[in-house]
Amino acid sequence: KMPEDALARVQITPFKMRLGGIATTPVIYRLLGREIRAVGSIEHDETCEVRASARIRGRIEKLWVNYAGQQVTRGDPLFSIYSPQLLIASVVFSTALGILGGLYPALRASRMLPMDAIRRG
Repeated sequence: KMPEDALARVQITPFKMRLGGIATTPVIYRLLGREIRAVGSIEHDETCEVRASARIRGRIEKLWVNYAGQQVTRGDPLFSIYSPQLLIASVVFSTALGILGGLYPALRASRMLPMDAIRRG
């Protein structure tokens, strides 16, 4: 007798089974698996990388370029950094420039004749 949900019963002779490459086996429980070999490449998401190397102490506050290969042009900012060490160095540098800027004209004037120094004043 045929089950109710079956549409039709098919009978195949052993010759047709061999010809069609049909094989049967008793039902057993086992792990199913298949090994697949393929060629490919794996890349990680660079936008999630959080390490940055710097030669000064500080922190990156804003990052405008965050992955390798991102297009930039000359003058584009890459990142902004806050560093107390860099802030102090920039104040010292600008102070030194101001002092040297005042000393250089005074040094030049000291080598001139007094009247020429007054005229260039």
